[in-house]
Amino acid sequence: MKAPRIGRPPIAKKDRKATLLSVRLTEIERRIVERAAKTAGVGLSEWARRVLLATAAMPSAADPREDPPLPPT
Repeated sequence: MKAPRIGRPPIAKKDRKATLLSVRLTEIERRIVERAAKTAGVGLSEWARRVLLATAAMPSAADPREDPPLPPT
């Protein structure tokens, strides 16, 4: 009889995070995004992933060469 496996169950291949994105921030910018992640109740990587993916899905993000529309004054 095999001994039971200890630890976290394996993650399905389709759900694995396999690549890394590095971003350089100033100390102030880092504190700002850390605070936003803490307010959202998630870790910094999860918060950044959510914000990046939500922003990329926006229509204005379809062509990065286009400037986003300015807010009304």
